[in-house]
Amino acid sequence: MREILKTFLLLLGTCFVAVCYAMGLAWFGLSPRLEPEGWTFHAGWIVCVTIMALTLGIPSILLLLRPVGAAMQKAAVKGTFTEAELEAVLRRTMNLPLLLGVLVFLLWLVPLLTMPVAAALFENAPDPVSVFIAFTATTGIGVVHATFIVYLVERETRVRFLPVLVRAGLVRRLEGVRPVGVGWKLILLFVTTALFPIFLFLVMYAGGTATIGAALFLGISSIVLGVSQCAIIYASIARPLSSLEGEMARVREGNLQIRVPVLSSDELGQLSQGFNEMVEGLERAEFVRETFGSYVSKPVLEEILSGNVGLGGERCVATILFSDIRGFTAFSEKLPPEDVVRFLNKYMDEMVDALVGQGATIDKFVGDAIMATFGVPVHQDDHALRAVRGALAMLERLEAFNAERAAEGQPAVEIGIGIHTGVVVAGNIGSEKKMEYTVIGDSVNTASRIETLNKRFGTHLLISEDTHMLVAGHVEARALEPVEVKGKSEPLTVYEVTGERDGGRRVPSV
Repeated sequence: MREILKTFLLLLGTCFVAVCYAMGLAWFGLSPRLEPEGWTFHAGWIVCVTIMALTLGIPSILLLLRPVGAAMQKAAVKGTFTEAELEAVLRRTMNLPLLLGVLVFLLWLVPLLTMPVAAALFENAPDPVSVFIAFTATTGIGVVHATFIVYLVERETRVRFLPVLVRAGLVRRLEGVRPVGVGWKLILLFVTTALFPIFLFLVMYAGGTATIGAALFLGISSIVLGVSQCAIIYASIARPLSSLEGEMARVREGNLQIRVPVLSSDELGQLSQGFNEMVEGLERAEFVRETFGSYVSKPVLEEILSGNVGLGGERCVATILFSDIRGFTAFSEKLPPEDVVRFLNKYMDEMVDALVGQGATIDKFVGDAIMATFGVPVHQDDHALRAVRGALAMLERLEAFNAERAAEGQPAVEIGIGIHTGVVVAGNIGSEKKMEYTVIGDSVNTASRIETLNKRFGTHLLISEDTHMLVAGHVEARALEPVEVKGKSEPLTVYEVTGERDGGRRVPSV
């Protein structure tokens, strides 16, 4: 409540200054026309309307401030708000500048309307020209006072109220808020410091009261008003921009958890909202990047994100790798589901690292099986050799994986790997609601069939004849007897890879 009291006293202080300004304009603008009797009427009328304005204004101002004060007090004791309650009090707080500005202007205008009535009822009232000058001056003062109320209350809401009320998670613009934007502030600045003084001086000139004193008073007052308003407008713009600039620097450093509180609904509030939405977008993009990066190598990822890779359907030559755990169904039946998932996650981590290290794209996981592609979506001249080296790396990591399991008294894991090179169709497959980038075609089926032949031959790594033709100079392999497989009219010749030439990786005894 202390902050509300300070704001209330500030508003009363502006009323005192505005009344002094009004008295000054009355003195310099009306004194040549008013006889002592006219001053008696004018002074009596000012006292009456001031009492009327305060009688109406103080309760009205307190009524507008009361919900904000109650919310501030609740926030001070760390009370909890529902979403609807918090939005309601934030909406009221953000609307305070305009609400109080309109109220103050009406508190000048409504009593002012009594002047012509009073002038018609009293014999010693000023003449119509003097009434018009007073009416014009007082209306202008109402506009000036209301303008300063808008500026000062907006500052109070930004500095005192909203930082307390805005909590983490509610940093967005609200519907139903009527901001006074930068454009309106500049218009009000022009009206109160240029248009109003010039117009009033012309009225004084027409009424015969445009003295040097009146001109000096209007000029000096306009300078003071202009400097004061410029300072307030500058502070209302510079402070949020400075804060936003600091948060932007943190985002440049890689901190994407930054959110700035939206403390207004004007252009600066929209800018803050846009900044938050931009950072949220960057955070989502970084999440996608990191997630996608788990399935492809860094060079492949950079190539895709750079936009150099078309993701539409296309026919191309690629190498497909399938791997599968031997006897996984029987193995998994002996373990609780949680242990099965834990085992698979650890196993997949090792295998994926081995494949991605050779530039693979992980196409999909099917239970314990892995399907990976080489040569798509990014072209690789040596995609067949990369696939074989990736398979050898998988078997090498599996050996270390089994050593850890043996130390824990757990049985070893055996896998089979099948590789085939051929024509595939690569692209986005699926429906409008869900799509995935994958490869399809007979070559994919062939790679899967080759993987299953490991059971028949008791091997761990088999490649097709097409793949062997591309890697024969780099790997050691032996041809196995042709075998008929489902979906093939001719027997399929496969090769068992035992390792790389020239001291490279070897198939370990897994």
